[in-house]
Amino acid sequence: SFVIKGLIPESSLACIYGPSGSFKSFLALDWACHIASGKDWDGYKGKQGAVLYVAGEGGFGVTKRVRAWELQNQVSNIGNLARLPVPVFPGNRDQVQTIIDYCDEIKSTTGHKVQLIILDTLARCYGGKDENSSQDMGAFIAGCDMIKQLTGATVLIVHHSGKSVEKGGRGSSSLPAALDVEYQINRSGEDLQELI
Repeated sequence: SFVIKGLIPESSLACIYGPSGSFKSFLALDWACHIASGKDWDGYKGKQGAVLYVAGEGGFGVTKRVRAWELQNQVSNIGNLARLPVPVFPGNRDQVQTIIDYCDEIKSTTGHKVQLIILDTLARCYGGKDENSSQDMGAFIAGCDMIKQLTGATVLIVHHSGKSVEKGGRGSSSLPAALDVEYQINRSGEDLQELI
């Protein structure tokens, strides 16, 4: 079963990574809006449900991006998209419970199960720990797994690449080993004036 058929499996741990400026957050938010509004994404069948978008970098511009998406896609209001403008730390059990409780509240409010939880970015939702430490990364992964298991949602991590994009996301190799799906994001073309 998929949240977006062929791309994002249900109840999975997923990651998109790339360098700064590769539009990782734009893609994650686009997926979120499609799922929350029940629209297919680029020809791929989507499964409608609620989405929790954790804008760990403060959420600057997220509201405007969502409004622009609504206008572009002729959607009046994406009521199934919940946003947190602060980071949460899956490595902390109390914060894991907070996310689970919030997902229950979202389901109660919208009538839709949370299908997708986006953590944007790993660095901001890591709680100041060492990304290269397998122990710290293990605690982060365990928290994500607990969230996934107790909500039934897919947890999607937005992550930065290391010095070499081809070598994957930065930090401990424990993360890619734990993922169900991982996508490398690249920006194509340098003329971005139309997107600004």
